[in-house]
Amino acid sequence: MSDWQLRSVNIEISIHGRDFEPNECEKETSVVLPKLMGALFQEGMTRGQIAKELQWPVSELEELLFGMTLTGVPGGGGGTKNGTSAKLKRIK
Repeated sequence: MSDWQLRSVNIEISIHGRDFEPNECEKETSVVLPKLMGALFQEGMTRGQIAKELQWPVSELEELLFGMTLTGVPGGGGGTKNGTSAKLKRIK
């Protein structure tokens, strides 16, 4: 493709909009993260407490969760098999 052809194609794309993609696929989302956060919220943990446990700034956690609707997860809220609450650990 010549420089002139490339320029013409870019102009045409600009006219029609760069962000438009015909038959665009849905963006992928995490299946596990909403379940995990829902379970933690059901145990009574707040976003601030979760961020503190992970040693993250709350703003970083908020950025990760942006747009996520967090709801409870069915399961009785009994915690772990032995009845104790899970403890979060940051893995390096």
